[in-house]
Amino acid sequence: MDGDPDTNEMKSSEEMRSKFEDYNKNVAPEIKKRAFVTSMDAKSLYPSIKKSVAREAIVELVNKSDLTIKNVDYWEGAKYIAILCSAEEIREAGLSDIIPRRTTRATRQLTLNCLFTRGDNDKWIPGQDPDDAQKKMIISLVLCAANEEIMSNHIYKVGDILYRQSDGAPAGSEYAGIIARAVTRMFDSRYLRKTAERGLNVLMYGRYIDDIDQVIEKEFDEDDEKTTSEKFKAVANECCDNIVWEDDIPSGHPGAKLPILDMQVWLRDDGVLLYQHYEKPVSSKQVLSVRSAHSSQGKRAVHINEIVRRMLNCSPQLSWAEAVVPILEEYMRRMSKAGYSESYRHDVLTSAVNIYEKKLKDDADGTCPLNRPSPWLQKSRET
Repeated sequence: MDGDPDTNEMKSSEEMRSKFEDYNKNVAPEIKKRAFVTSMDAKSLYPSIKKSVAREAIVELVNKSDLTIKNVDYWEGAKYIAILCSAEEIREAGLSDIIPRRTTRATRQLTLNCLFTRGDNDKWIPGQDPDDAQKKMIISLVLCAANEEIMSNHIYKVGDILYRQSDGAPAGSEYAGIIARAVTRMFDSRYLRKTAERGLNVLMYGRYIDDIDQVIEKEFDEDDEKTTSEKFKAVANECCDNIVWEDDIPSGHPGAKLPILDMQVWLRDDGVLLYQHYEKPVSSKQVLSVRSAHSSQGKRAVHINEIVRRMLNCSPQLSWAEAVVPILEEYMRRMSKAGYSESYRHDVLTSAVNIYEKKLKDDADGTCPLNRPSPWLQKSRET
């Protein structure tokens, strides 16, 4: 999933900020005046993922992928499908002529153990050679069969009692995050397609795991922020069975600023999207102590990166004195409480500001965007 050109899935605040900047630069001023910024969040995403929805996501992910898949033993995969998938599933996948059959009818249900029995290959009648599309479908069904086994047989413990989870992404397992990622990517395509079909305009869309930030255009002049948000939420709740989305709007928060990741966002009167660094009230206010066992170089790098992150989390359109300076002063106070001297704090702050100003210069020169979008980051990772 990391190798394809998906631009809706955000992996960092930086990628989300690049979406904000794209909206500000590319959306017409008259459209911005009709816009609202909202967010959506899936309610209990992992337990809500049904096996049927996971199956749809796997098939879509594999079949739409542009990746070239090599070194796959399709013969073994076809036998795996023959054992674990029903005849109806094989027929619906268009693989009836591809999947091998046993030379004799089995008197009992076959299990995967037969694949490891010496001489078992002689007990199969080969099917036709698959073409490229059928090879992808074989991979899809193999993954779907494996997913069925995982989601049907996950064991977890509460107290001294063992339970078998019958459906939903396996609780506490790394696999839950993997299958959730496939499902939410399928949601993206369905949601954006359905809103477009119904004449609902999504001006900006970015999703971090199951947290969606979007700028949407109101359908009718009389529609307010809440009405518009509920229309889009209704479409979202039609996209994937059993996955329920909740919406959030700026007017429900202090200052009419909507929390998104480590930022709060809002629209100016002219529709320009602004953002500022944000921390949840319950988040820890402590910073890395001067007495910690980390190296001096490591502690310095942590503080510089934290200060640069705070500056990047503030829109360049905001007043430096009113929006950014108070945030930096607060971090300096935290460093003081953590035992750092005034000269040390001054050195760290100066270094961070220099880094930030260099980023602004590179952005102005066209050397590197201030907020690098996901394709840019993907290219830099490959090089």
